[in-house]
Amino acid sequence: MSTQPQPYYSFEDYLTVEREARDEKHEYVAGQVLAMAGASYSHNLIVMNLATELRQRLKAGPYAVLASDMRLRIEAADACVYSDVAVLCDEPSFHDGCRDVLARATWVAEILSPSTEGYDRGGKFALYRRLPTPPPIRADRPGPARRRRLHPPGRRPLDPRRLYRSARGGPVRGGRLPGPSGRDLRQNHLRATAALTARR
Repeated sequence: MSTQPQPYYSFEDYLTVEREARDEKHEYVAGQVLAMAGASYSHNLIVMNLATELRQRLKAGPYAVLASDMRLRIEAADACVYSDVAVLCDEPSFHDGCRDVLARATWVAEILSPSTEGYDRGGKFALYRRLPTPPPIRADRPGPARRRRLHPPGRRPLDPRRLYRSARGGPVRGGRLPGPSGRDLRQNHLRATAALTARR
């Protein structure tokens, strides 16, 4: 039995179709177009709470925090994805004049869901590692809560209950953000329970 080859799309072909699609989102990876599943209430709540907390923490600096609907071009991997949360430092850089595809991000986060966890941990994480920025922080579901800092030393710790009151489970992993004073907000300087998974 033979399998049908998947059609190859150029990035520009993908982008033309994606800009016209109002009801669906797709990601692009090396010529393949992947349909995205809709997110759950819990997933959306966690994304918005994380983005809100990050914005509050970073408002003194030259940062912009974006959630879910902004495309991110990963040129080195010939990919274009939607991250759950993206942080930009200074002026944004766009793929073209339409200003709907970022050319870079300082920091990205993915909230892992049971239905997409394999892809997010594997293929998508590998794509993010091709960005010319620090690696992403992942909010993992399973396992006991672990603590990491999400604030510069000397500032009030982030209360994970404000991210999600009924949350439980998992660590925050990865990268750093340049702090407003020029010092990096490294993972070991970040403090928050990454208990970002809703109880079912």
